[in-house]
Amino acid sequence: MQVVADLCAEVFVGVDWASDDHAVCVVDDAGRNQATFSITHSREGFDRLVARLAALGEPNRVPVALERPDGRLVDRLLEADFRWACNTRFRRAITTFADNSRHESPWAAAIYQAAIDRGCDHPHAVRILARAWIRVIYRCWIDRTPYDPARHGGARRLELTHGRREVA
Repeated sequence: MQVVADLCAEVFVGVDWASDDHAVCVVDDAGRNQATFSITHSREGFDRLVARLAALGEPNRVPVALERPDGRLVDRLLEADFRWACNTRFRRAITTFADNSRHESPWAAAIYQAAIDRGCDHPHAVRILARAWIRVIYRCWIDRTPYDPARHGGARRLELTHGRREVA
């Protein structure tokens, strides 16, 4: 029987699902970005991902978070013994929150609109906004402080740039 400490991951991998290319982000256990790259939605791309993940450590110590519970990429990761997670309740909750926030928060609206302007469709733009909110929520959690729009750096920068008094 493995000791629980042996199962602790030193890195975590997130894969942002898309139809042609998948963005991959590797962070350490402190949440610091260690690598970002993309892979094509092909057997070669999946093999490249598995090879890069294998260089990070034993497959059972490199958890991979995906937006999908199935598909060729998931099958390839499972063949290589990588763990994967798809918390659909959390994804639904955070994307719903993000989608609603863009109607009330100028900061959130600006992030969403910038994604749309870059050519992202609505669901992808909402996921980008959700990722931004997760960073804000994580910082509040780590600092053990409630969210305060006046202390939110991104919202303050937007206020200075656009002269808005309301910030999210």
